[in-house]
Amino acid sequence: MVALKNIKQKNNIIEFDYYPENGQDYGHVRYDADKKEVIDKKLAKEDTRYKGIERYLNFAILRLERVLNDPKFDGNFKDRYEAFWY
Repeated sequence: MVALKNIKQKNNIIEFDYYPENGQDYGHVRYDADKKEVIDKKLAKEDTRYKGIERYLNFAILRLERVLNDPKFDGNFKDRYEAFWY
């Protein structure tokens, strides 16, 4: 599971913190919604364990993109979003 919090948007840039399950810290992301790409990131400690994998970050990005593509999304972010492993 990963949680997204503190989501803020200015123009096309979205910033948020992501919290891995049972994590002691969190990561921070700046995401360009128009280009659909990460433009800056600070990885959570759990994402630094295995070089190049960054699974919590990737899962957080997928969750953000699902929110943005949801036809019911009105441009106002909730305080928190969660994504669970399937």
